Amino acid sequence: MDTYVVVNASLDPRYPEEKAALMNTVFGAAAFLGIIVHVLLVEVYLDYTKDEDERLKRISLASRKATRARE
Repeated sequence: MDTYVVVNASLDPRYPEEKAALMNTVFGAAAFLGIIVHVLLVEVYLDYTKDEDERLKRISLASRKATRARE
């Protein structure tokens, strides 16, 4: 049978169970925030590198044309 107890969430070095309670409290919110930040930063990166994307597309197209011309 499970028993639930109330534990303060703090960083008091004398009570490791309080540290664990604090980590359990903030882990979900921190993970969610981390995922959101990474998703947004990927979008910002893709937006800022449009010129490089176009340059690489031109190089790839020229390479494919050169390969087809040799065949």
